[in-house]
Amino acid sequence: MHPNTCGSGFIIKKKTFDSLGPWDKGVATGTTEYFYKMALAGYINGWYYPLILQEHMDYVDSEHSRFHRYSFDEAYRDGYGYKFTNIRNMKTYIRRHKEIFDILFDGPIDPHYYIGWRAKFRRVLKKAKGILLE
Repeated sequence: MHPNTCGSGFIIKKKTFDSLGPWDKGVATGTTEYFYKMALAGYINGWYYPLILQEHMDYVDSEHSRFHRYSFDEAYRDGYGYKFTNIRNMKTYIRRHKEIFDILFDGPIDPHYYIGWRAKFRRVLKKAKGILLE
């Protein structure tokens, strides 16, 4: 299982929650950081099996998506990516979702890869690579 397996509709054992405590309120990436914390503590993050299907209505492919009724700014301005990253148009939004899927399907399962100095180093390297390519 992957430490990035998180999101809405998750189930956590009370014993696990009691040992880790609640996640930090007001932190933009609170839920994601909490799942990293779980993985670092040795817990396994994953989806319930058999899978319980849950429509991701913020995703553009959902027939219930706000993207079908509003402009990108109106549909997404309250989302995490709009508030805390540079996602300001549909092209960037789709590219970011592809990156997320690539991480889930092909990324390492070691949570250390995604946090701390290693993650910061990769972000700086990626940004520098983008500047050099322009």
